[in-house]
Amino acid sequence: MNSRSRFFGLIGVILLATLSQSAFADPIQDFIDQPITTKANGEKFTPAEGQAIIIKACTARKWIPRLSEPGKLSVSILVRGVHYAEVSIPFNDTSYSILYVTSRELDANEKKRKIHGHYNKWVASLNAQIARQFALAISGT
Repeated sequence: MNSRSRFFGLIGVILLATLSQSAFADPIQDFIDQPITTKANGEKFTPAEGQAIIIKACTARKWIPRLSEPGKLSVSILVRGVHYAEVSIPFNDTSYSILYVTSRELDANEKKRKIHGHYNKWVASLNAQIARQFALAISGT
């Protein structure tokens, strides 16, 4: 390999190493105002019922929920003892949201609202599980 090839190879390695990690990150995905349908008899879920359903969904996906205030859960997950994410789940009788709060070891850039793609997969799975739990509650199973 000649010196010119080594030089350009070295420049390429340096450029790749200095690229911001956020350049490879995805936009942080929030789920806003996800609808909660009524029960089969047309009644709305009570706040206690909605909270219980969301907590059940969180624990099923290995998220740890805690009530931060009435109508709002703070939910966190620790993956492989390293990757941590926390979301807020405000809810009422007609909708819920899943909102990013903070994270560690997920290459988050909160100003640019970018994060490692795994975070978005985790919250999408959590959202799907919550919707599934409400559907099960509606069907009575």
